[in-house]
Parts: sequence; structure tokens; C-alpha cells
Amino acid sequence: MKKLTLLMAGFTLLAFAACNNDEEGEGGGSNTITDAYGRSIEYVKITPTVLTITVEGKLSGFEQTDIIQGQIGIIYCPESSDASGLFDEWMSSGTLDKTLKMGGKAKKSNDGTVSATIEGLEENTSYSACIYYKPSSGKKRLISPTFTFRTKAFDVKAVTEDVSDANYFSVTLNGVINGLDPADAKSCRLGFVVSEEENPTVENSRLVEIEKSGDNRIAFQLKSLRPSVQYHYRLFIQPLGQDEFIYGNNVAFRTKSTDEMAVDLGLSVEWSTMLLGAEEPGARGNLYFWGDVNPASASSPILSTENGLRNKVFYDNVTMNGGGRFSISGTQYDAATYLLGEGWRIPTREEFEELLAHCSLGVEYDPNGERVDGGTLTYDGKTYQLGVVHISQDNKMKISCNGKNIIIPTCDYGYMTTKQDGTGYSFTKNGTSYYVSLWCANAINSSGPLYFETNGAWVYQPEIYEIVTGGFELSCYTSTPTYAYSILPVRDKK
Repeated sequence: MKKLTLLMAGFTLLAFAACNNDEEGEGGGSNTITDAYGRSIEYVKITPTVLTITVEGKLSGFEQTDIIQGQIGIIYCPESSDASGLFDEWMSSGTLDKTLKMGGKAKKSNDGTVSATIEGLEENTSYSACIYYKPSSGKKRLISPTFTFRTKAFDVKAVTEDVSDANYFSVTLNGVINGLDPADAKSCRLGFVVSEEENPTVENSRLVEIEKSGDNRIAFQLKSLRPSVQYHYRLFIQPLGQDEFIYGNNVAFRTKSTDEMAVDLGLSVEWSTMLLGAEEPGARGNLYFWGDVNPASASSPILSTENGLRNKVFYDNVTMNGGGRFSISGTQYDAATYLLGEGWRIPTREEFEELLAHCSLGVEYDPNGERVDGGTLTYDGKTYQLGVVHISQDNKMKISCNGKNIIIPTCDYGYMTTKQDGTGYSFTKNGTSYYVSLWCANAINSSGPLYFETNGAWVYQPEIYEIVTGGFELSCYTSTPTYAYSILPVRDKK
């Protein structure tokens, strides 16, 4: 057995031992072995990182079909003087000693150039290894001479940076991982931890894991935050298989204040300029079941399927209460109060009626919407000559009062449906947005809670529906309790 030390490509190849078994083959060069069939396997370049090893090699004397169908990989173990013998044992008998591991992500070319990569190694650790060829059938296995390598020390630093695009319900988290080799990224957990407490950890905070790309900069848009709240966050990284986390510095940020979304129209309450969950006026928000403080989903805790599908908030407080009047405004069932804080709530029927009595309704046209010039409309036995018709699901309803405006988009709605296989229920969105539909806090009988909706698709086709409906209105209706609509909050005046 020959041993020597070799320096190549920025790392130290500590030692290798060439197999010299006359029955199996003989060494061709210091990093090559040739068997009795004239086949040779050679390692050409060895590239260790902190957590991985990539070995590039060369197969010679093989049929092309053997290269394509055969298996290439790495056999390895912690550095051992017995490694070469154990590798030879596998080559001869196919028996893999319990101290050895084998595998790797392989790449092969028709000219015999091969490579294999092992991930998830220990940092700053020496290993003995060889590359192997395993045929699909027929001829014997073949291994390269043994080589020893050492993974690098894990000298990585996580740097948490200031957030960007801070909004009411979302923010972009930013950070940099310095010293992380791209080859090691797949062998690490990394992401952000967020909490209202300083110096959050994985154990006590909201965890956001990131799938790392080649860039060392990391950015992630975090949603489902609450307005007017100070949060803390840190970047973290953890090598797989290790218990310890490396955390970056603590950075504090505050989401936008709800004061910025309130408008005083000169009425008894202030109104929000945007839907609940939206980040700006005119944007669509979340859909909510009546009485649920979280966005609608099939797993909503207020839904019961024990005796058919029912909304438990409505059933417990209205149906089981003789169908009497009930309001969720400002209660534990109010999504606006839960998300925006004290004073904010879902509007009552009286507050909607006050708004409609003192404000005018109009349409803000989508600048990119369809325009139809001219044409006629026949309705109710009459023919009308039309001018320009603005058709778009992105037209918006405009509520105007005392020189101030609230801009509301057309809103989708959602509902529960039975799964096709009959195993339960799923939540489905309507998928089209022709109307504006908004929850009201009140239920006045056992038929269902109230909501306000445009009397026709006049936001979608304003010029046509102004003729069909005789004007723009927002009317009060009774909803099925398991439907989901948008919420336009109000705030008590301070």
C-alpha cells in the first residue's frame, strides 16, 4: 500500500491507498485502478465544502451502454486505516460494512466523464472514500483508489437586515448569509423567526423556512401580520443533523398604523378606506365567514359538520336563541376587531344605512378595461342607444361623501361544497368578480346573517346596468351562514 500527500485545487488530499489485487486488477496511476477486463476508474478532482463532497472522475474501457446503465457513486466513512480493505470487500462480495455509507447524486456523460456528490456531511471532519462503479448486470464492480478528504469548518454568519415594503398586514424580511458555499445550502435549514418579543428563536416564534438559491441574499414577503404592532425578527441557519442554530442580529419593525386607513366622512363612525386584509385602497381583501376572525377556509373552527354543515356562531347565537336578533360587531366573533384592534369592527345595518343615505355611489373605471363604443341595448321592450361602455372586473365602486372617497373593488365570494367523493367539504371561491358584497354584523332572524351587495353587476358594466337597474344601489340581503364575503370595517370615533 502506497501513501503520499498531495495538494490540489485549494484543499489538501491527505492520503490515498491504491488497491493492488491481482485478481481484480492493478493500479494504473496514483488515482486510477484498472481491472482484468481493461476497464479503469479514475478520480480526477475532489471538491469538499463544509457539508458536501463532489468527486469528478473518468471511466475508460467501458461500453457506452455500461456507462449509461451502470451506477456511479461514493463509498465513504470517517477517516480510517481500514477503509481500503472495507472498500475492497464491497467490490469483491457486494457486502457493505456497517461503518460505510454509499450513494450520492451522480452525473454521467457518454465520454465516460462522471461525478458524484454527497450532502449532509459533518463539518471540519476527515473522511476516507472512493468512487465506485456498479454494473446493472454482468461484469464485476469497480472502485477507484482510496482517498481522504476533510470538510471545511463552518464559518458562516447570518446578518439580519432592515425590512422593506412594510405595510398593514405584510412586510418583506431581508438578510444575508455570509460564508455559505452554494453547495452547502441544500444541507442547511435557513429562514427567519418572527415574534413580538425580542430575540426570537425557532422554539418560541413564528418560523419561516426558505428554500435557498445560489445568491447569499435572502428576502421573503411575510403575510398575516397585524397593523400597528411592533415585531422582532432574526435570520437563522442550521446545518442538517445538528442541534444548534446560528442566529443573526435582532431587528425590530412596526407595521403601518390603522390610523392611516381610517377616513372621517362626517358620519357617526369612521370608515376604512380599504377592505379587511387589503394593503391599499381599491385592492381586494380576504373573504371571511360570518363570525370567524380568520380568513375563510374549509378548516374554519366556526364550521360544524356533525349534523350537516352549519355555522356554529350563527347556530348557537341565532338559531338556538329562537331566531332572535344578534350582532357580532365588536365581539369575539368580529374579524375587524381581532385584526385591527379595539374600536374597529364590522359595520352594523344602521351604519350601512347611514352611509348610503349620505353618500353617492359611482364607478371608477379600470384604465386597462375593455371599451365598447356605441351600440344599442334592448331592455324591457325599449331600445337604448349607448355611448362608451366600460367593461371590466377591475372597475371599482366609489363611495363619495363630503369630498372624500372610498374605493372598493368588485369582490369574489366563497362557499362550502361537498367533495366529489363524498368524504367531506371543501371551500370554493366563485372565481368571478362582478359584484361588491360586504358583510353586515347583524342577523335579524334564523334565515341567515345580513350582507350588503350591489343590485346587479353595475360596477362591472356600469353604463348597461344603470339602465337595467335604474341607478346604482347597495342593497341589504340575507345570506346563507356558510358563505364568505369581504369586510369593510368601521371605527368608533375617538
